[in-house]
Amino acid sequence: MPFVRCLNDYLILRNPEELNRTVVAHRVSRMDAAQAAGIEEGGTYRLGMYTASSSQKRAQKDIVAWHKESGAAAASSGPQFIWEFTFPKGCWQATRIKGVSLHKDEHELLMVPYSAVRIKGCAVPTTSRT
Repeated sequence: MPFVRCLNDYLILRNPEELNRTVVAHRVSRMDAAQAAGIEEGGTYRLGMYTASSSQKRAQKDIVAWHKESGAAAASSGPQFIWEFTFPKGCWQATRIKGVSLHKDEHELLMVPYSAVRIKGCAVPTTSRT
């Protein structure tokens, strides 16, 4: 656990002004339809690991394409599930990692392990498998 605390301190405390406004970010999920069906609107869940998201909506398409090219399991299991996160101004559970990321054009926000997320709504993906 000391490593995780050190990494959190480095990522979150080093640039606390990074979330000086409300930020919306997106993540393409590898969950399947049965897992997605188990998520309840209004429920609160804790993310058990570092979770990356992107403030650039175009990154969704890039990630879906990467899943298909790399043969990732999510690519063969049907529609992708897209998460939309809203980080309030002053949030200490997430930070931009552009300064330490190899993929600076992704505009990544990283959430620390065990961040609580509240589900405001669920929508069925509109894309179909081709």
